[in-house]
Amino acid sequence: MIIHELCCFYIVFQSIKAACEVGSLGDLLSPSVLAAADDLFHMRIPETWRQMAGQTAPPPGHSLANWLVDLTARCQHFERILVHVSPLPIFDKRTQFCFH
Repeated sequence: MIIHELCCFYIVFQSIKAACEVGSLGDLLSPSVLAAADDLFHMRIPETWRQMAGQTAPPPGHSLANWLVDLTARCQHFERILVHVSPLPIFDKRTQFCFH
């Protein structure tokens, strides 16, 4: 879910960057991307992102800054799990041994 959210960030920012480089921002962006850009400008969580987050979405009044802090903390938590935790032991029923 977090990877999906980060990919959405990337896609929106790349669209905005590409539109700004050619000088016709309004012509190249879809209404949903323009709405997301407006929400970001006003420090709000874009509604499309909230919809994609499903049950993990913050409430409508939640600030963008708080949500990004929470998202960063979740990413760091998963990174710590992946980097610092040893692999789970695997139990083989045939030999009755536990392997790592």
